[in-house]
Amino acid sequence: MKRTRLRPVSAKRRKVNAERAKVVATLRETRRGCEGMALLKAAAHNAPQRDQEAYVAALRACNPWQRYLQPHEPLKRSRRSGGLADPDRIMMLCDSCHAFTEAEVRLSTEAGMLIPSWRG
Repeated sequence: MKRTRLRPVSAKRRKVNAERAKVVATLRETRRGCEGMALLKAAAHNAPQRDQEAYVAALRACNPWQRYLQPHEPLKRSRRSGGLADPDRIMMLCDSCHAFTEAEVRLSTEAGMLIPSWRG
């Protein structure tokens, strides 16, 4: 029986990944600073007392002028259709805001850093 090696990335996906890399590079040049800080400030201002401590801690950890910002998609890839290279669906976050988004799902959803699948 002849066995062939599976390709780790298809040609179609490789093309999409290259387009996305160009879009992310452009976003890094044009969007300065962490976009999560403004969302966290607004959410902390409107949050109940029990949540304000978490928002304040996230704001203290935020590094808005971090040199290398991470691309973040508020609506997860598994929950949407369409292209991965759409700059309107990507926000640039610092490391700590990106970690906050993944760790505190409820709070980051309330802040607008994540979009639930039923609203997408």
